[in-house]
Amino acid sequence: MEENAKLKPALIGGVTLGVANVIPFLNMLNCACCALIIGGGVLASYLYVKDLPPSPQAPYGDGALIGLMAGVIGAPVTAVLNIPMRLLTSSIGMMPNLDDMFEQMDIPEEVQGLLSGISTGGFSLTVLLFGLMMGLVINSIFATLGGVIGIAIFKKADPSAQ
Repeated sequence: MEENAKLKPALIGGVTLGVANVIPFLNMLNCACCALIIGGGVLASYLYVKDLPPSPQAPYGDGALIGLMAGVIGAPVTAVLNIPMRLLTSSIGMMPNLDDMFEQMDIPEEVQGLLSGISTGGFSLTVLLFGLMMGLVINSIFATLGGVIGIAIFKKADPSAQ
């Protein structure tokens, strides 16, 4: 029962985080200290705390765990949803032609080969796996922070503790 009480908020926070990370222009909020990722952890901890009875101790450890779970759930959601977004943005010409930029900057051909998955704008397994791994690390750190922040904001004080 206790784990289910943590899993549902983490799933909702993680999926929300993942979807928000792929929406064009909205995902730019992550440039402000990973605000969407922190927000996913805050949302998850809010959903967890709202069903808890008031207590003298704030469950900061639970908030950290729920934020971590939301971040780990959000990374593959972002990676999977990025596939159609990358294909869509490349088909309507939203991705710049990076090959031309590489040639103008005299980037060695070996480096250009490594960056070719990014420059095509389409689906690349290398880019997908790299994004997933980076997402796991970054989401885990910042969503955990968001979970703790959410507990600090939304915890219910015990009226008998005063």
